[in-house]
Amino acid sequence: MRLFLFFIFMTTAIVCHAQTQDRVDQITVTIEPYKQASNGAFFTFLALNCSDRRVEHIEGFDFEWGYSYKLELKRTKLAHPMEDDGDTEYQLNKILSKQAVSDSTTFTTSLVGWVQLAPNLEDDSPAFVFNEDGTCTFLDELTFECPVKFEEKIKSLNKTDGSKKGTFMFLNGKIHLVSI
Repeated sequence: MRLFLFFIFMTTAIVCHAQTQDRVDQITVTIEPYKQASNGAFFTFLALNCSDRRVEHIEGFDFEWGYSYKLELKRTKLAHPMEDDGDTEYQLNKILSKQAVSDSTTFTTSLVGWVQLAPNLEDDSPAFVFNEDGTCTFLDELTFECPVKFEEKIKSLNKTDGSKKGTFMFLNGKIHLVSI
């Protein structure tokens, strides 16, 4: 009987100990040359477009639009994650490859209006900002050439709760909006 109780105690202790420590392993992922609009709990942001869909942010990784990556990551499954936060962290170990996309490579993402992004916030920063050099910046991150024929549609998104699909093309090291 003592041996049986000892076995139960040890099994319970091992299981409890395993659940109190973070689990760490290494994974390899590919990152597309563009990001996608993603809905967070309180806002929309541009997330990495990764072969592992759970990866939205990588500590120590500086994404550059127009480049595909193959990365080796340290993945930490947290035993005690913060409330309202993810249970897994990703950290860059090594860039295995970085390759520029060819001209005419296209991608599509949702272009989300400001009211939909933050209907209850007092901050009046728009989702789209038109820059002096003729470009437009979406969510402080995606800067693209915006043809005049699309300007009114983009400006109207800043005032609505709508969204539209935008198709973009990489050309000569820049990103161009080609349809909305």
